[in-house]
Amino acid sequence: MKKIFPMLILMFAALIVSAQAVDVQPQAEISWKTFDEVAELQKTAPRKVFVDYTTAWCGWCKKMEATTFSNPVIVNYVNANYYAIKFNAEGPDSVKYKEVVYKNPGYKPEMANSRNSAHELAVKLMNGRLSYPTIGFLDEKMDILSNVPGYKTPDDFLNLLLYFGENIHMSTPWDVFQKNFQETYDTIPDNQIIEWHTFSELAELMKKEPRKIIVSLHTEWSFTSKIMFAKTFTNPVIAEYINKNYYAVRFDAISKDSVVYNGKTFYNPPGQTHPFHQLGVEFLQGKMSFPAVIFIDKNYGLLSAVPGYFAPKAFEPVMSFFFDEAYKEKQWPDYVKNFVGKVE
Repeated sequence: MKKIFPMLILMFAALIVSAQAVDVQPQAEISWKTFDEVAELQKTAPRKVFVDYTTAWCGWCKKMEATTFSNPVIVNYVNANYYAIKFNAEGPDSVKYKEVVYKNPGYKPEMANSRNSAHELAVKLMNGRLSYPTIGFLDEKMDILSNVPGYKTPDDFLNLLLYFGENIHMSTPWDVFQKNFQETYDTIPDNQIIEWHTFSELAELMKKEPRKIIVSLHTEWSFTSKIMFAKTFTNPVIAEYINKNYYAVRFDAISKDSVVYNGKTFYNPPGQTHPFHQLGVEFLQGKMSFPAVIFIDKNYGLLSAVPGYFAPKAFEPVMSFFFDEAYKEKQWPDYVKNFVGKVE
């Protein structure tokens, strides 16, 4: 696999999750927190958490600190989307986790720089599988999502950050996402399978033959937008269905161009406290998350804004759900449970 970081080093602006004032300047290092600090932050600004389980004697931990955790893309993505905790899994300090205090009763000060006893919290959160380095991922409620042992390169770690940080783990198996990620950044194809239209073209098409509309919202800094564009929208089953049943528009949510949509002109005026185009904000109702797919009916009525990355197999029932208007009679869980698709 080609190294993706030279290509992305100038795209360090991480995925923005709300239309607030943003600072996309490169940051020097990960903003490490304690468990206590994260517990307080979660009360007002919930985020995913990653825990770097390390020890004083772990050489690969030090290497990961010097390489992966100092990479500018990693630093900026983590600081924008995660709370990061560096935890000495053999340290002496008492730590509160979910209102329970954990200690290291077997700790020996004279062995501070060598192998020591395991901290009770490390044993709990790592499920007794103590190897270093290990990265633990926690959800916004501080529940365990996964523990990933071993040294990770920046490429490897970015995969993991995206997979859990953007909730891809909820819809797509890890091996599928990893394969799509690697293939996307080896070669990003010129996606001409779907008949993508501009909003100007859309207006003319809707006059002649009204159809439902799919708008793919993306930004240049959203890694998963690129993967979905390169892998999901090039899938023959997906592309054929969209071309047959929808008009498809691909729109950069930070575009500077004025856009006429449904008779109204939208802009990205200078001086805003956020970088987003008015039309993107309108579609997502201010909840800016990318990638996102917007489903619109034949009368320009908004059916739904669906945020997040979808592999082809996961996206097939979504596009069918809205085209078939199954939402009028069925709940999504019931529909997808019985859905039989064509994507392998």
